[in-house]
Amino acid sequence: MLKISYTRSDPWDSTLNPVTLAEIRDHLKDLKHLEQYLKVLEEESGGAVRRVGDVGGGQYRLELGEAYRTLTHTLVYQIVQERLGGKAARIFRLIHRNGMMEQDQVAELAMISKKDANLLTFKLTQDHFLLIHEVRKSLVPSPANKITYLFHVDMEAVVRMCLEWVYKSVYNLIVQRDTTHADNTRLLDKRIRVDSIVENLRQSGGTEEQVREVEEMMTEAEVKQVEKVSSTQDRLFDSEIGLDETMFILQMFVYYQRMQG
Repeated sequence: MLKISYTRSDPWDSTLNPVTLAEIRDHLKDLKHLEQYLKVLEEESGGAVRRVGDVGGGQYRLELGEAYRTLTHTLVYQIVQERLGGKAARIFRLIHRNGMMEQDQVAELAMISKKDANLLTFKLTQDHFLLIHEVRKSLVPSPANKITYLFHVDMEAVVRMCLEWVYKSVYNLIVQRDTTHADNTRLLDKRIRVDSIVENLRQSGGTEEQVREVEEMMTEAEVKQVEKVSSTQDRLFDSEIGLDETMFILQMFVYYQRMQG
């Protein structure tokens, strides 16, 4: 659907031009139960796939803005859970979906004790995941108990905050990776030279004894240290790639929000 849509739409548009069932079938001739798969996408993709007509067996439209909105909401829920736990994530998700909620409503609908709900909403507010909106029950000046406090979520502000965390984390990973390499430069260069000599020997018909002699230029302790450094570098790089994916999703959410604004 993306491939077909990109031939007739601006790929950066929030809403792409429709494709028909017949066009999809032409590209996926061997795929059985295509109508059922499209039905599942329509019902379970969070609005990313929508049926918009019946021409050509059915017209379907991709909503990229909705796709990134759904992905981002799920991602932010996971971030809240990792930072503050499952109950906090449940409260955050509940308030986000309901718009604005009073404290007592939060405890009741989240099925959490009032004490825990109060503590977790405080933590969520303190960490800027929640905002508080004051509503006076009367225009006449009144005591504090006449003010209702409503919790709500500004998702774009939360996403921008998460993006800042991601930027800092990526920077720290890059610095750590560069530092690890710099601290072991001589040893890593030695490993490269030894491997190069061994490869040349094998290509030129050197004996196994000659190869062993060259490999023994690296002590056992040096070999272990190189393996440790390589493992650390790989782990840092994998973490960086994971954060890059997170960054991309959050940035696309902000992009489409700006388009709608």
